[in-house]
Amino acid sequence: MNSRRFIAASLSAYLAPLAAHASIQSFNGQVVQISPPANIVPFASYSNIPDVASIWDEQQGVLISNIAMDLVNNPGNSSGPLAGSISGLVDSHYLHYRHTTGTPITGSVTFSGKIIGVAYDWQTLDPSDALLGASGTNYFTGPGRGMSNWGLDYFAVSNKTLTFSLVGDVAYFDTVQLRIVTEHVPAPGAAGVLGLALLAARRRRA
Repeated sequence: MNSRRFIAASLSAYLAPLAAHASIQSFNGQVVQISPPANIVPFASYSNIPDVASIWDEQQGVLISNIAMDLVNNPGNSSGPLAGSISGLVDSHYLHYRHTTGTPITGSVTFSGKIIGVAYDWQTLDPSDALLGASGTNYFTGPGRGMSNWGLDYFAVSNKTLTFSLVGDVAYFDTVQLRIVTEHVPAPGAAGVLGLALLAARRRRA
């Protein structure tokens, strides 16, 4: 095996478990982390717990260019959003909540990278599914998707953390959906693994 093939094999072996590094670091309140569902449909709850939102990781380490977002200001909140576009190497995450009682739920989610954009309207969620949506997940599209009860639904972002107070609206499929995009943070130890692979290759040549 030549040195290039050895490096590739070494990286594949060592980086495979690191690729599973989750970028959702913690969550508090009425939200739970789950695996991406097979289908995102109206009138569905994915937490299996009444009045609890679901959060999951979507695409990780994907390179995007000029993807429209409804909020790009950090710190910022849904009461004073600055719309814009984002580019770069990013991680994507999805928050989904089904309205049931009409009583607000509250909570927070902290990610490994800084939040650089949030999409919460169907006109920004739909176009971003192809690049940022979870592989193998079928997302419903069109009006009614996103954040609909503007009088009661609210979220804020500060650095790596999103906090929320959500109600949803029965007139709009009972759901609130947010796509949260963060700066990509490589898995811990990735640089060290690369260094070890290169060192081993040099020793083989010697």
